[in-house]
Amino acid sequence: MNPPVPRVPQAVGHSALVPRDPGCEPRRMSDQRAKTVLLVELDATERDGLGEALEDAGFQVLDCPGPSFPDHTCVGAREGYCPLVEHADSVVLDLWTRGDELGLGTSGEELLELYVSSGTPVVALGLGGQLADPTEEERVIRLDEHPEAERVVAAVRRLPPAA
Repeated sequence: MNPPVPRVPQAVGHSALVPRDPGCEPRRMSDQRAKTVLLVELDATERDGLGEALEDAGFQVLDCPGPSFPDHTCVGAREGYCPLVEHADSVVLDLWTRGDELGLGTSGEELLELYVSSGTPVVALGLGGQLADPTEEERVIRLDEHPEAERVVAAVRRLPPAA
């Protein structure tokens, strides 16, 4: 009998962690533990579709809607580190955040810088996101805005390991 598989937490707001789906166990990739992807996507429908595709491909997924109400900043911007990225092997980041939409709070560019500077490789969706240190681009795969889920999964598989 195999030992129980731990449930993957899901972001609620930006600080609490809860199980993604109490009725499902995370899938495993071969004999290794499943790689965990932090999925930062403002649009819930898009986030659900990408999350499902990543899970179907064997990844564990941490969902995060990005910076939210009231000030549209996130813990990472306020504290200089993101507690969710500590649990992730990689990040899929939509570069268009609520802060970009409203012109206040944390921008997608700031989140990209935060994640890459933590040593975590990123699949960046959409335009923008210039890094302060261009040598860190080697840890970023860039895709167009709203790519097909299969392209996102393939990009996550091509990412280098976290530093």
